[in-house]
Amino acid sequence: MTETKALPKGVRAISTIEMWERFSFYMLQTLLVLYANDSPSAGGLGWSAEAAIRISGTYGAFVYISPVIGGFITDKFLGRRLGAAVGAVLMGIGQLTIMIHSTAAFYCGLSLLVLGCGLLKPSLSAMVGEFFSEQDHKRHSAFAVFYMAINIGGLMGTFLSGLVAQHWGYRCAFLLGALGFIIALINLSLASRRSLRDIGLRRSADQLQLPALTSIEKKRIKVYLGMCVANIVWNLIYAMPFGLLTYYAAHNIHNVIGSYTFPVTWYLAFYSVLIILFSLCLAKVYDYLHSRGVSLTVNRKLSLSYWFLVASCVALLPLIYAIEHNPSYIGSPWPLITFYVLFCVSELLAIPVMLAAATQIAPKAYATIMISANISISWGLGSYLGGEFGALTLHYSAMMLFSIVIFVSALLAIGHKRFDAYYERLTGVQ
Repeated sequence: MTETKALPKGVRAISTIEMWERFSFYMLQTLLVLYANDSPSAGGLGWSAEAAIRISGTYGAFVYISPVIGGFITDKFLGRRLGAAVGAVLMGIGQLTIMIHSTAAFYCGLSLLVLGCGLLKPSLSAMVGEFFSEQDHKRHSAFAVFYMAINIGGLMGTFLSGLVAQHWGYRCAFLLGALGFIIALINLSLASRRSLRDIGLRRSADQLQLPALTSIEKKRIKVYLGMCVANIVWNLIYAMPFGLLTYYAAHNIHNVIGSYTFPVTWYLAFYSVLIILFSLCLAKVYDYLHSRGVSLTVNRKLSLSYWFLVASCVALLPLIYAIEHNPSYIGSPWPLITFYVLFCVSELLAIPVMLAAATQIAPKAYATIMISANISISWGLGSYLGGEFGALTLHYSAMMLFSIVIFVSALLAIGHKRFDAYYERLTGVQ
């Protein structure tokens, strides 16, 4: 706690900006499939379920890929602070544009959100890093605070999005999302005068010259790229909550606590709470295992992550079976809740490991490129395929499709464990 208080005020300011950005982002992300699919009389666009689920995956894919390009633009031309400001403005305008009830405005708004996210997201993350030298141990505490701000913003966004939409309509929810970006801009302006100093103002003068790779370094990069390709399957399921599972929650789940019908986005809010709680628990588990001399290697963590993914999908099968045999089925939320509990553990095992592996495997000068590759390949393609997968379940046997994913995930779980010794031998790290 003392170390957190000792962090520069600018870190806390940037984390607050990120919190409001994530709040606004999830306000839209959780409503996307519902707004696109809902009838015009209810304030929606009246799209088919297939089209609505597909757009959620496609939008997610562009959001994950955009920072790769946006980061280059901010570093070379705009500067990170200006890039963050421009990004927030674009995303705010995007939210307001979506309030116009038309398909053209919807596409235009999503495009502005993608462009803005590409500028804002990498700028904020990089600005946090600018406060510290590479050897400064407070860097890890700073990013822990930053990551916590992401989760708090996501929790507020998922909780309020459905609540506002349910009681006051989609337009009010999108307006509240735009308000989040206005608050983020105000915070950025205040921080620029008070705590950021010259953070985010520097630009690289020359294109980075990357050193030549040795044969062993080339092998390491190929290994990591192979892991990114394998991780597409995990990210395919990661995209499900914003598309297919939200659609299931809206049409096939009895969403009632007592006499109150709660918004379907609260499942995602529940998931955000789990991420915050389980991340603290998992850290204690790692400490306990370390004290016992037990070390979970990179590939063992990934193997466990896939086993939890298998378990989470198996938990969904009773619900999927019931819907497949009766599309009008309305049942218990417990299969969905169980999925989120198990998949939460899978996420906490998978995402940090893949990011850490990039810095372990790749030469130092290539670490950022490898992380960008992970985002583009694993997250970008995974999100797109998640939307396509969800759409396919409406035309083909969802039981068969999920069974295939479960089978492939089990193979990957086994494969990562068997790959462990080779990975350690090749990289020299666990």
